[in-house]
Amino acid sequence: MTEQIPTPRERLAEIIGARDAKLAEAERMRGIATKLAQQDGTAAKLEAELAALDGRERATMRAWAEDGGDGPRPMPDVARRSLLEADLAAARAADQAATQTMRSVEAERAAIIAEAKRIEEAAVLPVAETLLAEVEPIIAEFVEDLAALRAKRELIANCWLAVRGMTDTPTTPDGGFEPATPTQVEVMRRLEPLTNRLRTAGVELTEGELRTRLVPLSPWTALIAALRDDAGAKLES
Repeated sequence: MTEQIPTPRERLAEIIGARDAKLAEAERMRGIATKLAQQDGTAAKLEAELAALDGRERATMRAWAEDGGDGPRPMPDVARRSLLEADLAAARAADQAATQTMRSVEAERAAIIAEAKRIEEAAVLPVAETLLAEVEPIIAEFVEDLAALRAKRELIANCWLAVRGMTDTPTTPDGGFEPATPTQVEVMRRLEPLTNRLRTAGVELTEGELRTRLVPLSPWTALIAALRDDAGAKLES
């Protein structure tokens, strides 16, 4: 059984699916990193409690001294301080672990995003193939239309030359044309709008083309001959 080769659109769908899966994983990792970055405030609370304990003990010690210092000095709450310091150390360790884990997750997320970009880059080829496949019939139509336009251009140019060639063509000493009779003048006047339109369309005709381009088999030449015999003759193309 012949293995079916996936089309560019099918390959593109696979690439997009793989990219989206990576981006979804990156988004999940972002949520994890965000959660790890959120400090629960335990360390800050314990630090505040230790600061308050320090303040109370200093105040007690000062009050004892101001009263003359008689009797034993006030003893600090060693048990409470030890408990707070232990809890604070644990909270700071937890915060540090969360920070390190967050950085690790962020690095993993960055790698996933980079992989998604590499996958997306692979989409360039099937996208290009899809676009080229879409434009192929348009190109074929364009080539066909262009050939038809060129044929029409040739036909129009030959008409100009045919009308131009119906008059005797006197030339000036430098090889140019200068109408000599009223008929020639009128023919040239009527040709002028067509000449201008042809020039606008990019069709430039010169006197030198008259004899080389207007071949005996031109349909316009045949029409001219037919018109001389039959006023109802038409161009056959």
